Amino acid sequence: MANGLNKVYLLGFLGEDPDLRQAGNSAVLSMRIACSETYLDKNRELQERTEWVTVLVFGRRGEALAKFTRKGDRVFVEGRLRTSSWTDRDGNNRYSTNVVAHNISVGWSNKPRNQQDDPERQRPNRREHYDDGTVTADAQRRISSADLLEPPPKLPV
Repeated sequence: MANGLNKVYLLGFLGEDPDLRQAGNSAVLSMRIACSETYLDKNRELQERTEWVTVLVFGRRGEALAKFTRKGDRVFVEGRLRTSSWTDRDGNNRYSTNVVAHNISVGWSNKPRNQQDDPERQRPNRREHYDDGTVTADAQRRISSADLLEPPPKLPV
């Protein structure tokens, strides 16, 4: 097989705030993602196993994500595996395997959006209604399950 496939999909939560660093002319964002799975053991008891994965995001995308992501955010990552090697101070060869992200989608967080942990990184609350009682566009677009059960209105011919 001459060609291979190096593709990774991860869905998990940020275990800590992302770390943005400068490497030469480019920014590198490092994120630690916890990906958990549940399974039944021999005794038919539910167990949970968590894998910690380091995800790297380069360039302007990394700079932008550093402003809007924080510990507890749910993320979906598409990327590829990359293994780096180096020699430590004692002369030992060391290896590290990371995911280099191509696409990242940020979902909901376990923390409330208005938590006062860092004023520069606060995100606004999503509100369903304005103060005057009108409904936001996001709320208008939401479809409830009851709407899906009703037949669509007939159009005049």
